[in-house]
Amino acid sequence: NNISRGGYAISWLGDAGTPGRIENVQARNNQTNNQGVTGASLSLASGAFTVRNTAVYDADLFGLYLYEAEADLENILVHGVTKSALSINRSTVDVKQGTFAHNPEGGIWVTDDSQINITNSILWNPADYELRVTPGGVLCSVNVSSSDVEGGMSDIIDPENTITWNNGNIGTDPLFVDIANLNYQLSHFSQCIGAGTVNESPSEDLMRKNRPSPAGSNPDMGAYEHDAASPRPKSGWITDGVEADLSWTNLNTIEAHWGDFL
Repeated sequence: NNISRGGYAISWLGDAGTPGRIENVQARNNQTNNQGVTGASLSLASGAFTVRNTAVYDADLFGLYLYEAEADLENILVHGVTKSALSINRSTVDVKQGTFAHNPEGGIWVTDDSQINITNSILWNPADYELRVTPGGVLCSVNVSSSDVEGGMSDIIDPENTITWNNGNIGTDPLFVDIANLNYQLSHFSQCIGAGTVNESPSEDLMRKNRPSPAGSNPDMGAYEHDAASPRPKSGWITDGVEADLSWTNLNTIEAHWGDFL
């Protein structure tokens, strides 16, 4: 689904007895004249939801907004929204395999008695924060595991120390394939390849590709799964060999001075 130029792509007031499901949705360029905090491409409230294989591009205000909701978010991509990629208020949310990238105002905003678990995800945004916690009088709970967060703990606003920073988190450039053309798949050298955890990881990625790939390896971080089990090594420089020129010992071996592999 390609949805353009509406205040909301989807606004869903749920029913506690009937879980809602959103899958295989793509929302682009959603605009709103309402400057309140609830303007978003996907707005979900007062129910239980599963959102899977969904991408939001260039939305006005929030990418996803959840209020008094319970939600499982799997294989989510949010790019270029004017406010936080994901905002949750009085909600309980599990994020697995999310890519929240290049959103000018930041990644995830957690407010007012909310709980969120973030696993195998990438938060890489040109903003002052990747995660922001505003308790609103009631403490929130935030768990981050096996995720790539730009700036690590230094890019988190958490005045009440509510974030639990679990094992496997990194703060390395994810090296996306082609940001200019919105290709947020991982390049061959990305340290996010094989860096995720298998615990409760979805069996497919945003493009319905099997995860992990190859079978038996660890999944990647982010919404897209790479073909490789681990990143390719990358050297910053190479100079001449151990003698005056490059040294060949046989038809298949070359000796050279290499820089540290990255």
